[in-house]
Amino acid sequence: MFYLSISKHSPSERARARSGGEWGWTSFDEVGEVFDGQELTLRDYVEAEDRYVCAVCAVMDSLGAHQAVLRQVFIGELPPEELGELYNGRVVGLREVETLIRNLLRGAHYHAVLDLGNGVYVRVGFDFYLNVYAPGDLSALVETVRECGLYVDHFEEEDDPDDHDAPPPPADHDFWASVRAAVEASARPVLLMERRARGRYGEDWYLVGAEDLDDVVSGLRAGAEVLVYPDLEVTTTTPGELVESVASSVGSSSSIVLFVRPRPLPRLDYLRLSAGLGSTVPEAFVEAEGVGYFLDPDLEATDTRCLWAIV
Repeated sequence: MFYLSISKHSPSERARARSGGEWGWTSFDEVGEVFDGQELTLRDYVEAEDRYVCAVCAVMDSLGAHQAVLRQVFIGELPPEELGELYNGRVVGLREVETLIRNLLRGAHYHAVLDLGNGVYVRVGFDFYLNVYAPGDLSALVETVRECGLYVDHFEEEDDPDDHDAPPPPADHDFWASVRAAVEASARPVLLMERRARGRYGEDWYLVGAEDLDDVVSGLRAGAEVLVYPDLEVTTTTPGELVESVASSVGSSSSIVLFVRPRPLPRLDYLRLSAGLGSTVPEAFVEAEGVGYFLDPDLEATDTRCLWAIV
């Protein structure tokens, strides 16, 4: 595996930081602060940001790539309307690539890796670092990036197969047959998650019975992961009894998914509580007619049987 480490930080600045000295600025939030006796102005910031956009566009141009595919998407906040919905497998053009690079450098609470094809990936890192990864040598791109006014280091490292999670199998006829059998065998609705991206805004939960399954499946996005938990226990209660119910059944500090009920559709209005419920009912659930909850399978119920595939 080869990669380029790209940044605005000079070798002397990096050496100073390694020796315990201060970095230069590394965040949009630092506009207006003083570094090395000079104020970081908005114009200074945007000029630096322009160099990163230049570098990514130059790499794409050198590779003959006019679009990118989004991978490893995480959505912790809704992106701006100009970007539209972010999800794994979405194809974006140069305009969206530029917007993404700028927003990620500014600390957006969403993230994506740009797949440029042929095993080449671009990732925005922390502290104004940008990395380009590829299975082959990237030294031909070093000067191209430097012409954008950034510093570049070229590395080769042994690819560790343990760093790559095996992708889920395709959701074929046998998979959906197994899901239907599990749903029909259950005495209660079964939890199904559609994961278009990691994070609160990239996932939807459904409580499905046999009569709901076809409608839910038909609405799943191509490329999304689907995770079905036939054995995950779902508890329903009232807001007034919620705190005591959670404490007695799973513990008040356990990570849970809390949802409103009843719903006319199988899709749930939910809230993930990674730090547990504690002693207070979230405000949005206080006036609900009923609520339900289950252990978060990503954090707590990791040994629960899961049927997993990609649509």
